[in-house]
Amino acid sequence: MKYARTTDEKAYQDFLKEILFENCFGWHNSNIVEQHSITLGSTQRLIPDLIVYKNNTAQFIIEVKHPFHTRRHDDIEQLASYMKQLEVNTGIYIGSAIEVYYKKLGNGSYPDLILSTTFKPDDPKGEEFAHLFSESSFSLEKIEQLYQKYIEEKEANEETHEIIKQLCTQDTID
Repeated sequence: MKYARTTDEKAYQDFLKEILFENCFGWHNSNIVEQHSITLGSTQRLIPDLIVYKNNTAQFIIEVKHPFHTRRHDDIEQLASYMKQLEVNTGIYIGSAIEVYYKKLGNGSYPDLILSTTFKPDDPKGEEFAHLFSESSFSLEKIEQLYQKYIEEKEANEETHEIIKQLCTQDTID
C-alpha cells in the first residue's frame, strides 16, 4: 500500500480494487461493483465505494478513504448505513488502516470492529485479513466465527474488569 501515494480517494479506490482485491485476493472484476447508487425515498441516495458479490449476492461492502485519512465516527456510520440498506453484515473500512466491521442484521445494533490491520508487512492480522477475504477461501461462516470469537473475548474482558472492580471496592471498604 505504500505505493498508493495519492491523496485522490477515487485513484486510491481504483488501486485497491485492481491490485488488492482482483490481483492479490482473486476477485473477478465482474464481482466488484463500484459506486452503486442506492435510492432512499425520492431525493436521497447512498453510494458505497465498492460492493463485492459472490453467487449474485452482496457479501461485503468496502468504504474507501484516502490513505492519509484518519477514521472518524461518521465514517463508520456511513458504512453502517450501507450495510443496513443492502442487508450485508460485513463492512470493510480502508483508510490509513484496514478495519473489518460486523453487524447483526435486523437488531439495530452498531457494527462491531472485529479485525484491524495495518499495511505493514509484519502485521500478523494482515495475513488473517487476506485469508478471510480472498475469493477462494471467503465464506460468511468464517466471518461469523470471527465475530463470535470477538464476542467471547469481549465478554471475558468485561468479566475480568468487573472482578477487578469488585476487588478494588472491597479493598477500600476493609
